[in-house]
Amino acid sequence: MTRQSPASAPTPSILSPPQPFARPALDTDRWSASGWFVARAGRGTGAAPGGQLGGGQAGARLVYLLIPEKRIATFARVTAPLAGKGSEAAIGFEWQPWQAPIRFAVERRIGLDGAPGGTGVGVTAGLYRETAGLLVEGYGQAGAIARNRIEPYADGAIRVTRHIAPQLTLGAGAWGGAQRDAQRLDIGPSASLALGKARLSLDWRQRIAGRAAPGSGLALTLGGDF
Repeated sequence: MTRQSPASAPTPSILSPPQPFARPALDTDRWSASGWFVARAGRGTGAAPGGQLGGGQAGARLVYLLIPEKRIATFARVTAPLAGKGSEAAIGFEWQPWQAPIRFAVERRIGLDGAPGGTGVGVTAGLYRETAGLLVEGYGQAGAIARNRIEPYADGAIRVTRHIAPQLTLGAGAWGGAQRDAQRLDIGPSASLALGKARLSLDWRQRIAGRAAPGSGLALTLGGDF
């Protein structure tokens, strides 16, 4: 998949997870932060940072732009499931070599409640477009974590919505994730409300492929970039 960091889109863009969507370049302000809270049924977390596998979760990410002209930043992240074990912290570096919102990262993950840590590498890309009255936004991320063995992952989401009020959009989305022994693809309607620098989204996620828990159901997401 995140935030977290390139320049913000016109409105906060959190589908869940908090990987930033359209970020044309890293912020001129050296410090930036993002946070997210996802309420949905189920327990546990997936391999992707803040990804679509697993149940409800919360997290935060702090970024410091080390070399603005090279778009190289360092970051720290903490994530925790709303139920059960799986909390972890991470520190790392990211690089955005082009104006396009594509970032490469290397990080060290640290388990906070007995979960295994590991070293990870990944790439994240974002999308943000307004065309023909529609807002199209999404992200994709892929990478691998070296724990007892190499654990690859891929994760992404896309949402197409239309404004029905200045701060309110309605539309539909698709969310998917895959890692060893767990895959899923969800589709469903989506509503989002902009709240200053944050955004509140309510989705129905109908699982149409894969068997990863949780099953179909509502997902409430609050996230923002600062």
